[in-house]
Amino acid sequence: MKTINEKLIDQIIKNRTLLIIGLDTIKNKIPKINKNIDVLSYNKEIVNKTYHLVIGYKINTSFYEFLGPLSYQIIKETIKFGKKLDKNLLFFADAKIAEIGEGVNNLIKKYYDFLGFDYLMMTPWFGYDSFEEILKDKNRGISIYIHDSNPSAKEIQDLKLENKQFLFEYLAYLVKNNWDKNDNIIYEAASTYKEKLKIVRKVLGEEKIILTSGIGTQGGRVEDLKGLFGKDKKRLIVSISRSICFPQEIYKEKNKNKIFDIIQKKAKEYREKINQIAYE
Repeated sequence: MKTINEKLIDQIIKNRTLLIIGLDTIKNKIPKINKNIDVLSYNKEIVNKTYHLVIGYKINTSFYEFLGPLSYQIIKETIKFGKKLDKNLLFFADAKIAEIGEGVNNLIKKYYDFLGFDYLMMTPWFGYDSFEEILKDKNRGISIYIHDSNPSAKEIQDLKLENKQFLFEYLAYLVKNNWDKNDNIIYEAASTYKEKLKIVRKVLGEEKIILTSGIGTQGGRVEDLKGLFGKDKKRLIVSISRSICFPQEIYKEKNKNKIFDIIQKKAKEYREKINQIAYE
């Protein structure tokens, strides 16, 4: 049986893409095109128009969980809908979470078994105890936050250690050499800190998969990813959210179908631009 990371590479090859779309859907940002368009139907429309252009979708769970029990229905139905279109689509839970002890088993039950995610994005603050049980199953993926996109990330992640490494740099080294044994870990490092992203790639080498975010609305540029795509140009995957799902052009359009055509066009443009930078 293939590992989850091998399945990810297969999806890159099949769809000729390095793109992930972030479904960070906010109800009050949905264009007022139809009173029946809610968060779930908006997600489904985007997935229906873009599933052939992407590796999969990243869902920031905080954008949903404040809705209470309804949030789980929206997430489950979004994933179910995507998997029906393409069973090989991968879904990433952008949960920014960590647990220890029995709590880890509860994360497995919630994110993998109940909601249906393929990757859980986790913080490493508690060390290996948070990951050991999850990593036993090569079909469960974990994305570990190494260096994030927000402005204050550097307050902690850029601290210098006695060995002269940055804290995030040591973390990448630790995970690669001590935890990453079953080909089911990927590493999150944001494009908004391009020099730090380069350091992460240097530490990890060409084989490991990096998930980068921050392109578009947060100020990251596709051009800054040049030279960072790793082995076969297939080891850097790019998550883009608002610049695809909520481009300014959609708010001038009154026709529902045309709105999702615009979103599809944005996804195509980003896919091609990323591929161009990767392979030039």
